[in-house]
This record gives sequence, structure tokens and C-alpha cells, in this order.
Amino acid sequence: MLMKVLLTQFILLFTVFFANAQVNLNELEAYKDVEVKVEENFSSSTALVMEVKDYDKLLVGAKVAAFLEMNGFTIVSSESADAVEKYYLFRYNYEFITDKKRCGGTIIKLMNGQVFDPTRQEIVATFSFEQKRNKICTDDIAKVLAYKLKRGS
Repeated sequence: MLMKVLLTQFILLFTVFFANAQVNLNELEAYKDVEVKVEENFSSSTALVMEVKDYDKLLVGAKVAAFLEMNGFTIVSSESADAVEKYYLFRYNYEFITDKKRCGGTIIKLMNGQVFDPTRQEIVATFSFEQKRNKICTDDIAKVLAYKLKRGS
């Protein structure tokens, strides 16, 4: 468990350190392929609890969390969620495929998820991505997803 936490922290630091915040997101190929729908009652100032996966080969959860924080979201652990007044649950699923030419050998094929408000028992945002050209890396998907969530799609 300690190794998993340390690895996640390392990936977060690595992603944040090397992320190019000056990139024009509209120019990223992922921009048009990441679909985000945000309900009126969604608030980007509400803390997020990231769903923890037992197996996350591409470290999608850590990468998305890092880019969400870079876009001003507050990420809290499930253990400390009770200490905040209100929070949303960030849930996601994905499938990946092998691509030996790009992105370290694996890329996301499909991804979908939701932001769930446990207080109101309702979904406040949904998102999806489908790889159409086999060249969009996980970091770009995570970067665009965080950006679109922050801006309400």
C-alpha cells in the first residue's frame, strides 16, 4: 500500500512538473474527442474525491487528479472527505490498447465517467473519450478533461 501511495505521488509530481501549462488546448487533438457534459448545479469549487482503482495500469486517476488540481480543483482523499463540507465523487473507467509507437506503449481506447454528488444522489457531470486515430496520449486526455470540467464543457 505504501509503495502504491509513493508511486502515485511520484507520478503526480512528475506530471505537474513536466506539464506544459502554456499549451493551447484547442490545438491538442484530444480537445475535440473529449466530451464533457456539466449540469447546472455542478460547482468547480466543490472538492473532488477520486475513485481509487485496484489496477490502473496507465495511472489515469493520478494524471487526471494532477491536471484537475492545476485547473483549481481541490482533491481530497476518501479518508478526509468527511472533514469537508461538500464533495463530489469522481468515477471513471477506461480500456486501453497496445501501441508500441506512442505514449509508452499503451493508449486509452475508450474512457468514460461521471462526477457524482453523494449528498443529492445525482450525477453533476459526465465525460467520455474514444480513441479515433490511435495517437492521443493519456496526459493530453487528462489535460483536456480537467480544462473542460473547469470551464463547464
